[in-house]
Amino acid sequence: MSLDASPADAPQADLSATVRELEQGLAQVPLAKAVRRLGDWERHLRTSERDDLVAIADGLADLDRHLTSVPPDGVAIGETLAQLGLQTTDVADSAPEAMRAPLHRLGSLLQRAGYALAGNARPTRSA
Repeated sequence: MSLDASPADAPQADLSATVRELEQGLAQVPLAKAVRRLGDWERHLRTSERDDLVAIADGLADLDRHLTSVPPDGVAIGETLAQLGLQTTDVADSAPEAMRAPLHRLGSLLQRAGYALAGNARPTRSA
């Protein structure tokens, strides 16, 4: 599996929609919609034979668990988002040219939101 079409065959429109939603702020995305989007991305990435994409899928599964736990743990959510942002930025460098900028933007948004939720400048644990 390559990133030639897009991350694990996810349509570029899905990437653009995800970036737009995150640009509006995490609080603007209803939890049910966020969980559905996470599941969609996780399924796309799990079909990859690339370890870096499967690792992101694992992080998405962790994020889903944190979001749906009662009560949600904001620090754990933030740390997981920040780690996903770092991983996404790393993957962006090997993506097709048309996907690089949106993936870098997504990685940056995830990191910024994650650090804000976790209340620190860097993640303190692996997600």
